[in-house]
Amino acid sequence: FEVAIGGGEPPEHPDFVEILREFRQAGGVPNFSTRSIAWMRDESRRPEIISLIGGFAFSVDGPEEVENVASMCRTYGIPLDKLNIQFVIGAHPDWEFEKVLDACQAQRVRLTLLGFKTTGRGADFRQRDNRSWLRQVLNLRDEGNLRAHIGIDTVLASQVERELKASDISALLYHTREGTFSMYWDAVTNAIGPSSYCPSSEMTSLVHDNTDEVVNLFARMSKPNVLFNVLPADGIE
Repeated sequence: FEVAIGGGEPPEHPDFVEILREFRQAGGVPNFSTRSIAWMRDESRRPEIISLIGGFAFSVDGPEEVENVASMCRTYGIPLDKLNIQFVIGAHPDWEFEKVLDACQAQRVRLTLLGFKTTGRGADFRQRDNRSWLRQVLNLRDEGNLRAHIGIDTVLASQVERELKASDISALLYHTREGTFSMYWDAVTNAIGPSSYCPSSEMTSLVHDNTDEVVNLFARMSKPNVLFNVLPADGIE
């Protein structure tokens, strides 16, 4: 069970390390997203942060940031498998994506591609039409030159669903509906919903604020399309 902590800047929270400990003690694996490198320099907090998290996502706009954060990880002894680079498709020209991909390949770090969102900061920007990213990735793979692990979020999967279905990528590796396997919890308003950018009408405020209430709301929200029952003798039904 994983928890992704966003912000703002999570590592700037005064109780950040204690929050990570609480998640670990509850049996979860905490991760966080950031654009800050200040916490890496903090000798009093960095070692425990790294020991507690599954990983952290660092958002970039260009290849220089990839190289910088990878260099910082090496300087401070942070395993590169804890680092996940995030890059928004649709917010940058094609050539910028190519450079970021090349940098991730050179640094041997994971890359997660995010779909363009029209809420929050995305509301002030015009989306670029650069669907060629998928063909670029598949060409590298087919040529045997893809060395970086690449993931995509639900938004991006839904934006290129037709292309994904036409490719040889297994449908088991992506999904296109938010809330199927995840849940967003707004810690400020104490409400949950399928994603951080969903309409307010899809958010539900917690009344009793207990485990049963959260589980029941998530069960109603997720509505899985397929239920798998593992059978001892017959495998998966």
